[in-house]
Amino acid sequence: MIESGWRFAAGTVLVLVSLSALAAGQLTAPQCALHVQNMDAPDLRASADLAIAAWRAGLKRNANDPAIRQAMADYAINLMQRANRLDAAGHDEQARSLASYVLSKLPDTAWRVKHLAAQGDLGAIEARLAWLRSDPAHDAAELCALAGRGARLDGAESSYRLALCTTAAPEALGHMQRAAALGHPAALETMGKLCLTGRLSGACALDGLCRAAQAGRIGAAAAIGWRLTDADQPLSSDGAAWLQRAAEAEDALAQNNLGEWHERQNTTAGGMKLALMWYRRAAVKGLPAAMVNAARLLAPGDAGQCKEAQSLLEQASRAGLAQAVEWRKELICTR
Repeated sequence: MIESGWRFAAGTVLVLVSLSALAAGQLTAPQCALHVQNMDAPDLRASADLAIAAWRAGLKRNANDPAIRQAMADYAINLMQRANRLDAAGHDEQARSLASYVLSKLPDTAWRVKHLAAQGDLGAIEARLAWLRSDPAHDAAELCALAGRGARLDGAESSYRLALCTTAAPEALGHMQRAAALGHPAALETMGKLCLTGRLSGACALDGLCRAAQAGRIGAAAAIGWRLTDADQPLSSDGAAWLQRAAEAEDALAQNNLGEWHERQNTTAGGMKLALMWYRRAAVKGLPAAMVNAARLLAPGDAGQCKEAQSLLEQASRAGLAQAVEWRKELICTR
């Protein structure tokens, strides 16, 4: 018979990774149905290849045809703007792939795009931002100056990039707020998380966080899911669904918090099994809170589970989690 020397007092607190326990009581969570914008464009490359091939054929007949050159530049701008939208929605790999496609297929449009940007064309400015960011050796000063020009024209991408360029916190916050007001998903997520952490003064709403999650941002899905499933909120299937989405996308915080939700809402053996599964997945990613939560469920089990709990607590202790240090001292696995 395996016996654990570790005993929990009644009401032992779960280790929930929250953005702010204080803010949870100060904000009203919005309604946020699980609905994610579809940004897939499966036929984009095929249609782009056909269009570019037709233009190339035309240039063989007249290398300086201004109409063709302008059409190609306009197309490059449209594709780069799409890359910006993909990136803002959290589809990083797709955004990089599309930008790389433009650079490889339409390199001779760079001068015309840059010229249009210099003339104040907002679409060209924001396409140029994507173009510069695709080059690891790009001039950061040029990018930030370009973002400033686009921000003055109320460009959402430009305002967001300018916020990232700005070192003075109040000014950076102002640019980020402007980008959020213009609907930029990454900015909406940033502002929503600032709301949750209580770092914004005055009125603060979480609707933007929902919009960011619905645009596809996994970090926003994890945050709004945590907020909607908080213990002080009415039971929310939407909140659990958002946590599930983020957890399945391998967000460690969401995995830990989804495990907590299962443990709190379903005290059956099945609920505990699901909770442990998610805690373990987050623990593998190095999240100390998840290590402690998994250890807490494993400790009363058999010898192998108790030793796994010891190992997890040791890892969490090395990561600096004080609770893990204390609990590891108490846990003794005996036969």
